[in-house]
Amino acid sequence: MAAITPHAGSGAVEYGTLILSRAVVLLHSYSSPLNPRAWPSAACADEALRLLATLREPEDDNVLLVEAVLASPWLSLQLLAIAPDNKNRGAPRQAVQAAIRRVGKDLFTAWALLAAVGTEDIATASKESFAQFCRHSRMAAHLAENLATITRLCNPDYAYLAGLWHNLGQLHLAVTQPRYAGPVVDVREIALAADELKQYGQSHTAIAAQMVSTNFPLPLLAEAIELHHAPMDFVGDLPGLPRVLRATIAALSGAETGIADAAKLLNVDSQQVVLAIKAARQATPPDIHATSAAIPPALVMVSAQGLVRATFAEIKEAACKEHLSLACRLLTGRSAPLVLQADEQNTLRLLPECSPRELMEFTAVSDARSLCVQALLKDEILFAMPIDSGSAPDWLMARLLGGGALECVPWRTPCMHGVAVFVHETTSARADSAIEQSLLRHIVNTALAAYERARDQRIEIKTASESARQAEQYAARRIAHEVSNPLSIIGNYLSIIERQQKGTPELAKQMALMHAEIGRAQRLMKKLGRPIPARESDANSGV
Repeated sequence: MAAITPHAGSGAVEYGTLILSRAVVLLHSYSSPLNPRAWPSAACADEALRLLATLREPEDDNVLLVEAVLASPWLSLQLLAIAPDNKNRGAPRQAVQAAIRRVGKDLFTAWALLAAVGTEDIATASKESFAQFCRHSRMAAHLAENLATITRLCNPDYAYLAGLWHNLGQLHLAVTQPRYAGPVVDVREIALAADELKQYGQSHTAIAAQMVSTNFPLPLLAEAIELHHAPMDFVGDLPGLPRVLRATIAALSGAETGIADAAKLLNVDSQQVVLAIKAARQATPPDIHATSAAIPPALVMVSAQGLVRATFAEIKEAACKEHLSLACRLLTGRSAPLVLQADEQNTLRLLPECSPRELMEFTAVSDARSLCVQALLKDEILFAMPIDSGSAPDWLMARLLGGGALECVPWRTPCMHGVAVFVHETTSARADSAIEQSLLRHIVNTALAAYERARDQRIEIKTASESARQAEQYAARRIAHEVSNPLSIIGNYLSIIERQQKGTPELAKQMALMHAEIGRAQRLMKKLGRPIPARESDANSGV
């Protein structure tokens, strides 16, 4: 399929035959969460760390941290991709707030620390380019939001995200292509797009559109991003969001022609566009500046491990799987693992409470050739293509989880042990360094220890509840027995007195009433002595 040619001089008809170039972007490149070790996130992490240092109470996250995340193009999409919130999709602040709540402050801080380690690897020129990029993206976000509010052509929240994320493709190429000339945000961008097509077969606009549509799909959002440099007459025939973003990019130049083009595209007065630009400049937060001193990786790792422990400290049994997935995705870039538990014969069986639902029917693994069994016996992380082991269960695991390479991480808790299996598309995702391997094992061990602890607590609570129920039942039987005997004696004596003393009809009536009350008391005691059924709350106390 044809790719997009440089926009300068392209007619609307010619351009219309080329807008489907997004299909040339390989989907698998963006099907996973964004790479947390990429250098753009390292620069964003510095701001996150400074902000976290000022937060004194967790509830502060609801305001300051949300706004900081929404000021970062890379970090905002990262969090929304890892902890999506379909309920609030379309409301960026609520969606980010929900994502932060799901991830938790401890895990978020651990991510910021780990990402900040790579800050000193960024060249000075790259730092300046990134600062300029962030300033441009923030300005575009606020301006697009203002123009959407003025014109009412689209949801202002959608427009904000379109402006914030419209150039993320440049960051992706800057990370994956060592000789990439970007990121740039001025008139050089059009020439850069043409160069991208020649070198990589795809432009940053198509890449950004694919990243957004995969991780946070909203109506027309990806289309608006892909067309943010399209010819004006072409975009003029489209719905509101593409028009607002295209007008935003034109107006950001500050030139009279750009402002006039934006006003014409949106059918507003040029003065309104100028006022929107001034308001956007006032709302745009300060630039991001990377730290001047590198953080020792060993210190960061110790801190990150402590934060991981805090993340799982008070977690409930049912939430372990979700938090294990979040921790792995955010801190290591890996999807949720398949968790296998070993028995005394080292046969590995699925631990369903901590594994993806896709493999709930997976059978036991006992083949000595299996990479999982070897990792368990050697107590070390093993990484290989399943075909290399010659084990059918390995092949099936990789196939069902949609990957090609298995990464088997042994884990051990006080009462259990087993292997966590991560599946990757290629062999390039392995944790090579000892530090990375240590972090990966720490996350898995901490999560499984938390699961075991929560499970044991549930069992203890259930056992204590059962013991209390039995003790209560025993006491009730004793009381029923002790009370029933005197009641029976009293009833018998009343019968004797009634036969010996032939009284008036009024006395007979009173005696009958006393017999009835004694009978009622006996029935209550008999009911009290019956077995007490388990409470519904006890039966359902699985969390």
